[in-house]
Amino acid sequence: MTKHLKRLKGKLYDEEISYRDLSAMLKKAGLPNHSIGYISDRMAGKRHWDTEEMYALADILHIPDDEILSYFPRKQKASAPRQLKVV
Repeated sequence: MTKHLKRLKGKLYDEEISYRDLSAMLKKAGLPNHSIGYISDRMAGKRHWDTEEMYALADILHIPDDEILSYFPRKQKASAPRQLKVV
């Protein structure tokens, strides 16, 4: 799991918000199709949050604008390609 996802999960924990709660909060914020599975996939790094979702999460989790990129960085660093040893 990447550092920013750990930070986001920690923020949810600090705010005592479960994925079920977050799903309901996103629906209330005008983003209705966010099931627990949808949230879980994004929190596991399987899929990315879109911009509208990021701003909604920032509002829900009281993340200041100047800290949004630390929770949702622009681009993930690609890991270095693995080099195979020739035997």
